[in-house]
Amino acid sequence: MEGLPKPWLDLARYREVRLREARYEAELASEFLAEVNAWRGLAVVDLPLDEERMAAELASKVGLDFDDGLHYYAAKKLNVPIISFDRDFDSTDIKRLEPSDALG
Repeated sequence: MEGLPKPWLDLARYREVRLREARYEAELASEFLAEVNAWRGLAVVDLPLDEERMAAELASKVGLDFDDGLHYYAAKKLNVPIISFDRDFDSTDIKRLEPSDALG
């Protein structure tokens, strides 16, 4: 991508470049999600809002941020290990596997 023009010098050009970047980013995201969707054995866990609230409370108890807390909660609920490079999970009672270990 080309350098982003300074908006105070050329607002029209700035908008043009940002729109082109946004389309490119959307295309990348679409390609990535299509590839992820093709992975065998992948499941998306959709938690109801009340369970997300419970996950947030649990996260603070075990010293995780909200995003990690959602993963922690889902792993506990499904009784599965967490596959992640994030070592923050090592201080919890859930087994963490590196992605290369999970591929076996």
